[in-house]
Amino acid sequence: MIVKKFITTVSIIAIFLTMYMVRAPRIQGASIKIAYIYSNDVSLANDFKTFLEANGYTVDLVSMSQATTWDYNQYCLILIGSDTGYLDDWGDPDTVSAINNSGKPIIGLGEGGYAFFGKLGLTIGWPHGWHGPGTQIYVVDPSHRIFKWPNKIDIPPDKILNIYTSTRHVGIHLPSPPPDVVLLGRESYDTSHYILVQEKGRYLIWGFTKGPTMMTQTGKDLFINIINWLCSQPKITSVEEIKTKYEKLYEDYKKLKEDYNRLSSQIVLLSALFIVFVLLSIAFAGLYFRERRRLKAKGEKYKPMITELVKLKAYLEVLEILKRKGDVSEKAYEVLKSKYEKEIEDIERIIREIE
Repeated sequence: MIVKKFITTVSIIAIFLTMYMVRAPRIQGASIKIAYIYSNDVSLANDFKTFLEANGYTVDLVSMSQATTWDYNQYCLILIGSDTGYLDDWGDPDTVSAINNSGKPIIGLGEGGYAFFGKLGLTIGWPHGWHGPGTQIYVVDPSHRIFKWPNKIDIPPDKILNIYTSTRHVGIHLPSPPPDVVLLGRESYDTSHYILVQEKGRYLIWGFTKGPTMMTQTGKDLFINIINWLCSQPKITSVEEIKTKYEKLYEDYKKLKEDYNRLSSQIVLLSALFIVFVLLSIAFAGLYFRERRRLKAKGEKYKPMITELVKLKAYLEVLEILKRKGDVSEKAYEVLKSKYEKEIEDIERIIREIE
């Protein structure tokens, strides 16, 4: 029972560590479903749908009127269309809650994404940004995965990438970003405003307002990389959630350690008992074989005497028969009988002494 529990606990921890520490990247587009929330710009929605489905993803367009009651469990990711809001105007609280409570990663596109994140009170939402006609980003961290997988993006020495041929954008003002914010792409002409920013693990602002038709190939590759990155990372939404998960892992570790210590003690006890059993077995085996040799030796000593004893008793029986038939005289009978009985008594005495 304890061994079974030990193996089960080790397996659970191994699965947890595999999922959260060395999780393998997903293949681009494979089995990834995306929900795209739009308001009235069907053309922009279809632009994203066509582009993403050409790259192997499945995209469902969800109108604002459907968004409150839509089932988001089947999706890896939610895209908030740029046409869904502006500044502090985005839908209604029920729709915001329905989308946010899905627990899915959310990419906010342009103005709509900026307004949606503002309703969540995020740093990457309204009113923390400004607006402009930016088409480029300055790469903050060239080693970040979004610039490497699944599409390798060549970053020039000046770290400036052309993402669109023409568009407008929202730039988030982050002179001193909080700990749960990851800076990915800055405005190319300003050092404190950022177009690509991740917050709390699952929220990302893609500050550009136009669709894939106006993207450069670099922009398209980067967008695909971001989707794969968000869909393959653990769905942890806050530092508090990370703390909770690792506290649980630590509790599992303590239980495992207790089981291991208890199992070790029992193994030591069983080993000691086994050693005692082996030693006793060896001792009893020695006694058995010694007694067997003793009895064998005794048997060798008894053998001629027993043979003689049997022969003498046979002589007595024959003598009795001869007497009854009258074939032996009374005197001879008495002499022989006395002789045989004396020899039998001597042999039996010797056997008793040997024993």
